[in-house]
Amino acid sequence: MKIATRDALADLLLEALDDAATAATVRGLAAAARAATTKPPPHALAEKLRSALTPDFEMDWPAVRAKLLQYGAVLEGWSGQAGASALEVVLQKSALLFNQHLFFEVHEVLEPQWMKEQGEVKSFLQGLIQIAVAFYHLGRGNLAGTRSLLHEGLIKIAPHSPACLGIELRDFIAGLEQCQQVISDLSPETYRQFSPDAVPRMRLVA
Repeated sequence: MKIATRDALADLLLEALDDAATAATVRGLAAAARAATTKPPPHALAEKLRSALTPDFEMDWPAVRAKLLQYGAVLEGWSGQAGASALEVVLQKSALLFNQHLFFEVHEVLEPQWMKEQGEVKSFLQGLIQIAVAFYHLGRGNLAGTRSLLHEGLIKIAPHSPACLGIELRDFIAGLEQCQQVISDLSPETYRQFSPDAVPRMRLVA
């Protein structure tokens, strides 16, 4: 997928998480994309995509379609929490996105908040960003980046176990360490053998 298309899609989802009208549009696009396996859906919805993305998004349609299906699942599971702080909302979004394996989008949600924070909170958020970006790199075959960022991210979140900022860490870290062991044995020829199901869920706790 072209970087411009990736970025535009991420922007569309982030807007949908905060705006009901955009969310309705994205849900409609996801529903239409479900049946449009080889080419974009009928022209009215395709025009909405064309205006939101890049003019040649059709060339990326299989990847765009996969993203839209994930985005539809995210929006079905998103309700937000009345009275939650900005940081709490960001972490709720991040957990939902991470569990849908939308790792680039996790980065896009967390980074603006990370830039506002200081001290231990800033370090913890950076660790979460690094972990998400590690799995994003893995999907692109960048094993060196995956290993380095996963290692650095674990170092930053481990001191906060068993939980931090409402995120459960004991099981999360154990799952990440198992991933780390598997990834250490992968090569450029075998990285696709990594099962997405091995990625632990990011679970919120009271």
